[in-house]
Amino acid sequence: MADRRRINGPVGATLPPLFVDADEQVLPEQNQTRSRPGNTIRKMYLKTGVTPSASGSAYLEVETSGQGAASGLKLSCTVHGPRALPRSTPFSPHIILSTHVKYAPFATKQRHGYLRDPVERDLGTHLEAALRGAIIADRWPKSGVEIIVSIIEGDQDRGISKSQGDEAWDMMNALSGCITVASAALADAGIDCVDTVAGGVAALVRNTSDDSAPGIVVDPIPSEHEKIDSACCVAYLPTRDEVTNLWFKGDLPASDIDLYTQLIEKGIQASKSANRVLVECLRRYGVILDAGSSGTRLHIYQWKDPEKARHNAEEEELHSLPRLMTEKKWTKKIHPGIATFADKATEVGPDYLQSLVEHALRYIPKDKIRDTPIFLMATAGMRLLPKIQQSALTHEVCSYLRGNTQFSLPDCDLHIQVIKGETEGLYGWIASNYLLGGFDHPTEHAHGKGHHTYGFLDMGGASAQIAFAPNSTEAQKHADDLKLLRLRTLDGSPSEYKVFTTTWLGFGVNEARESYVENLKELYAGSKSGELPDPCMPKSLRTTLDGKPVQETKSDGLTLIGTGAFDECLRQTYPLLGKDKPCEDQPCLLNGQHVPAIDFDVNHFVGVSEYWHTTHGVFGGKDDEAYDFTTYQKRVKDYCSQDWDSIQSTIDSRKKHDAKNAQEACFKASWLINILHEGIGVPRIGLETLPAPGLNASKDVIEDAKDKGFLDPFQPVDKIDGIEVSWTLGKMVLYAAGQIPPRSGDDKYPVGFGSNMIGESSSSSTIPPDFQFAGSSWRTIGHHGNQTSGDDDDWGSQAEDLLDKAKVRSASGVFIFLLIFFCFVYFFRKRDRRMRLYGRTRALFRSNSRKPSRFGGVSGGSRKGSGSLSGLIANTLFGKGRRSSGSGGAYERVMEEGDLNQFELGDVDSLSSFEENNDYSDSSADGGSSSSSSRRYGSSGSRFSGTPTLNLMGSGSGSGSGHGFETMPTTGSAALLDRSGLVVRTESRERLALPGGANLQMLNAGRRSRAPSPTRLKSPLMPPLQEK
Repeated sequence: MADRRRINGPVGATLPPLFVDADEQVLPEQNQTRSRPGNTIRKMYLKTGVTPSASGSAYLEVETSGQGAASGLKLSCTVHGPRALPRSTPFSPHIILSTHVKYAPFATKQRHGYLRDPVERDLGTHLEAALRGAIIADRWPKSGVEIIVSIIEGDQDRGISKSQGDEAWDMMNALSGCITVASAALADAGIDCVDTVAGGVAALVRNTSDDSAPGIVVDPIPSEHEKIDSACCVAYLPTRDEVTNLWFKGDLPASDIDLYTQLIEKGIQASKSANRVLVECLRRYGVILDAGSSGTRLHIYQWKDPEKARHNAEEEELHSLPRLMTEKKWTKKIHPGIATFADKATEVGPDYLQSLVEHALRYIPKDKIRDTPIFLMATAGMRLLPKIQQSALTHEVCSYLRGNTQFSLPDCDLHIQVIKGETEGLYGWIASNYLLGGFDHPTEHAHGKGHHTYGFLDMGGASAQIAFAPNSTEAQKHADDLKLLRLRTLDGSPSEYKVFTTTWLGFGVNEARESYVENLKELYAGSKSGELPDPCMPKSLRTTLDGKPVQETKSDGLTLIGTGAFDECLRQTYPLLGKDKPCEDQPCLLNGQHVPAIDFDVNHFVGVSEYWHTTHGVFGGKDDEAYDFTTYQKRVKDYCSQDWDSIQSTIDSRKKHDAKNAQEACFKASWLINILHEGIGVPRIGLETLPAPGLNASKDVIEDAKDKGFLDPFQPVDKIDGIEVSWTLGKMVLYAAGQIPPRSGDDKYPVGFGSNMIGESSSSSTIPPDFQFAGSSWRTIGHHGNQTSGDDDDWGSQAEDLLDKAKVRSASGVFIFLLIFFCFVYFFRKRDRRMRLYGRTRALFRSNSRKPSRFGGVSGGSRKGSGSLSGLIANTLFGKGRRSSGSGGAYERVMEEGDLNQFELGDVDSLSSFEENNDYSDSSADGGSSSSSSRRYGSSGSRFSGTPTLNLMGSGSGSGSGHGFETMPTTGSAALLDRSGLVVRTESRERLALPGGANLQMLNAGRRSRAPSPTRLKSPLMPPLQEK
């Protein structure tokens, strides 16, 4: 068999020579020059999660600066932990950081050995210092984390570089890369940090001409290493503006402070550039297509990976939802609506969606596409189609996206769907409160009565939605009409909201306009002129029924002629609200649909889409101007009463949509006013008074909210903090919140929404049957938001306690099993062997139980008689006639402690008498009425005494008959026996020997024997005792 053991080459060996045809073909490729400005770094590739077995990992590769033998820096990093320190380790209030940097044997020109050399140890020391300033060590007491960086390829020009040993400048770039890749790996592991730290290098490089001064460049390339006079590597925290590690090398005058400062500033600049790559690596993307009635709009959202965002989050951020961002260039809209492909569903992909997909791929990094979810949510336009056509379109959309893109699309039913109006309203409610701060800052947005969220109003072309959280009284009264919404903050804590949402299909501006025109046709059905007066259009404007301008005075079909009577317009649009329809479930607002009563003291609404465009489009108004009914209605009246020719002169002829908006502005304004004030019941500011709500907020917050109009009952909005208020944002917020691991470690409170279950069977942890999950998934992480390591020795204190309990339980189980086994073996032994075993055990316990009392006696506790429960058990286990206090035929050893009468041997009869009376009677010949002392040690009238005693009295013999060993009654003279006599008894047999040859007879005294024991005479060393 071949020997596959690793054979290490010699340390310090160089690479084998390369033979080429001609040097002039290779050297030009090796002589690299800087092709980028001196203040920019090379391109970097960074990816996390490359080592599944580690708690966190990352890979970094720097762009190769040239061809041929030149190489780019390549590093990989793995993080193992946090792990609980061994129990023998002293307590540490913070995490123990261990860093290791190791060059691969083939990484540089000089081969590195198996053991770490001084260069690698220096890199590890600087890396530890750089990371220690970023990690929040106090969050991980008595824990350790190990960070291992492997330099796969060094930043070195192997062809021309002559730098050796300590002056190898590629160490600086290596350390910078180690810091950046280790920070990414820490973020991947979810270890809490104050900020993401990145490394940057600045060097003072000599120019080729001797007369020119050296210049400072960032990220020097290998060909510049020979020209470096000095360099510094900086580890920098951009958010906190702190430097955690600074390493200088080279020859630089100590007095030149300005040069030092410039080097550090350039190093910080390089670190910031690397940090942008680091942050981008930690971000996630989401794509959502809003398929409306008039068109489909693409939205791209970006947010920080929740697992990595929480590791450097501040306390306020931990209690907030993930921060999403978008840019205007990421949005694109196409026309017409997707519903127009109902009869040609197979063409919806290449002819309709392809341009939107290409736009998304333009802004999402390639390595992020597989992890980027894509959604298509169709609204009112698709809702009007039959179910069969809806299913055909959604099926084709899903098939196209799966077959032609690499976006994440695990569930077609969840990602591609026609959403209900209630769902659209709920998403809008999430988006508006997310941007306004109602979720993250409830105390600053308190409206009174414990209410801190805003209501949401949306109006499109086909439908209108409303969503709000009723006050506590209405919420209890109409609990079964509410939706249960669950979100999750960055620290994993769940938050629940009870929201009412409903939609009015057909109440969008386009559908309302069609209904209005139908009413005009019915109203003027008898007119023979073919002209229908329309008070909702400017004066003299002539259009067809579908809104196309008519230039001729005569037309074949019906035409609409504007009269500019806005008050009449309000009167004729009012019946479209359906206020006269029966309300089966009180109260109702529009079209007989149930809506809980709105408390405008605490319910403040924001309106989007048509609410914004109709109030801030044609009729002007500043973007941040609050809605005022009196001012707005005056502007509308002035505009609609104008002649169309004068209005048309102010419209840019090159913008067709401006003319169309001007034609429809009067109707939209009247419809909006009726919906708001006659339908929903919003008070008319300036005409109707509104009780001032009890606010619990700072003065600055209230004034700021007043300026924006958010404390008014209604305020139209378009963007908040530069982000458009759209229901698509609410959907993506829900998805991002679902990626946050729960604090409890289980999915007891999943992110999503469903019916608000009420009744005895419901609880806060109950998942409604119609619950719609967020569609995202999360990975389990450990305490304080960090990922649990998969290593076998990564034990926490709770896990160790559980293990200890398991060991105790297993040990007790083994003990019980052994006890049962020994009992089984014991009962199957012969009777005499059981008797001997019991005697030994009994003697052992008796020796431990007889302790000298404080008055000189023996405190062994009282013995129960043969009629007790213990006696019954003894009779059962050891046979009838056996005393529970002795072993009968087997003598006990003489104990070290005991009464005087325990050391007394009585007269012994012949063996025949013993055999005749071996019935082992429990009682004495006198009837068993002996005292406790006689039961324990025998009596003069007993047939057998279970325990032989030594007679240390001067008489030397007893008067008992049979085989009983006579004992003397315990008297006060027993107290005269002190410890000295017992010591003499136990020290040696020679000292107990009697004169003559009596010592041979005493050798067996106190041992087990079937032979009669001799009567022991009084020891000459014992003081005489007085007999009574």
